[in-house]
Amino acid sequence: MANIIVFVLGIIGGTFVAIGVDVFRYYYFAPKLVIGLDRPEEGENYSCHSVVVRNLGRSPAISAQGFLTVENLSPHHVLSTSDVRLGADLDLDPQKFGIIGAETVYLDSRTYRDISDEPLAWSAVGSRSTIDIYPKTSRLLDVCRFIKSDPQQIHIPSMFGWQALLAVLTPDDYSIMIRVVATTGKEARQRFQLCYDEKDVSFVPLPG
Repeated sequence: MANIIVFVLGIIGGTFVAIGVDVFRYYYFAPKLVIGLDRPEEGENYSCHSVVVRNLGRSPAISAQGFLTVENLSPHHVLSTSDVRLGADLDLDPQKFGIIGAETVYLDSRTYRDISDEPLAWSAVGSRSTIDIYPKTSRLLDVCRFIKSDPQQIHIPSMFGWQALLAVLTPDDYSIMIRVVATTGKEARQRFQLCYDEKDVSFVPLPG
C-alpha cells in the first residue's frame, strides 16, 4: 500500500514539475511588447506620427497587429468627404505613402461610427496589417498624419495604410488608446493624449 502511495505521489509530483517547467519556459521565452513614444516624420505640408513598438522578450511576436480607439470622438469631429484633402490634392509622393490609384476614406460625417479597436497599419513595405517583431527589435505603427496647410486635418490610416484612410478628423485634442496584440505573448496597450497646438499634433503618454 505504501509503495502505491509513493508511486502516485511521484506521478503527481512529476506532473507538477513538468507543468512548472512549461510555465517557466512560456514566461521566460515569451515576447514582451512595449509601446513607446511617437516618432514623428516632418514634411513641408504634413507630419506623420508613428509609435515605436519594441519586443523586449526572447522570442518573436508573431503576426502583431495594432489597434486604435479614440475615446472622446463624436460625429462633428469627422469630416465629410467633400472637405477631405487626400494625397493627390496635397501633391504627396504616392510611392512614399504606398498609394496606387484612387484613395478611399471609409468613414465620414454621414457614415459615422465610433473608432474602437480599429486596426492600424505598420510602417512597412508590403503587408501592412500584421508584422513579426523579433527579439530586441522595434517597428513603427502608423497612427495619424497631420495636414499643416489650410484646412488642417488629421488623417487616420486603416489597416491597409494611407491608400485607404479610416477617417479624417478635425484638429482637436483626443484621448486615444493603442493596443498591439500578437499570436504569441501578452498584448501591450498605452493611452495617449493627442494634443493639437494649431501648428501640429503631439502624443503625451497617459497612465492606465
